[in-house]
Amino acid sequence: MIPHLPTIRAYRRPAHLIIPRAAETPLARHVTKFGGFPYLLQNERWPVCSACQEPMAFVLQVNFADLPPQLRLGRYDLLAFYYCLDCCPRSSLDDKGFQLHLRRTSPHDELQPAHFALRRDDKAEPQECAVVFRPFEDLPPAESIVAILGTDEEAQSEYERYVEILRGGNLYASKMGGYPSWIEAEPTMRCQCGAGMRFLAQIDSEEQANLLWGNNGVLYLFHCPQPCDPWAVRFVIQSE
Repeated sequence: MIPHLPTIRAYRRPAHLIIPRAAETPLARHVTKFGGFPYLLQNERWPVCSACQEPMAFVLQVNFADLPPQLRLGRYDLLAFYYCLDCCPRSSLDDKGFQLHLRRTSPHDELQPAHFALRRDDKAEPQECAVVFRPFEDLPPAESIVAILGTDEEAQSEYERYVEILRGGNLYASKMGGYPSWIEAEPTMRCQCGAGMRFLAQIDSEEQANLLWGNNGVLYLFHCPQPCDPWAVRFVIQSE
């Protein structure tokens, strides 16, 4: 039995596990997914890396309509992430090799045809996968609540096993909301408006979607508390 569990439960936060499912047919352009063809307007160009000038891979998009209101970001409907498989930036601070932004969508938008996508045969592009969201109530990592848990290593290990079970058997499971599990030191992320950014999601290296972050690492996403513009999102990749 984990000591002080009733007290610890007061720290619960709503979260949704992200479970990829291989797509048997092309998915709709507006849905939450890994890989495939993104929501890209007819007058938009496919994102190209500012450093190497190679087309970037479409990694994922999140349609916030698939999530409860407390996990949505203001007036924005969709988050999209493109990534350069040559430059492989480790965070938004690299200022190259990625495009991460929010956008508003409309059923009247005219989109680029699927054949417009710039795919690279020489790189392991992300595999198109649908996403199943599974809601759960997340808890913070053990080091965040040492004042409650105490310093006993056995008690902390038991608590971490409990959190791992909540996350489907993986502390680093892909999820929206909840608490991050850091592989390295916790970073400080600030928006260009000066506000401290909040944790949005962590995306594990997902074999199903053919995603590998560094040495089997994790991608962490952050957002401005009141998204001040479509670019008010950041990322960092950590690995062992």
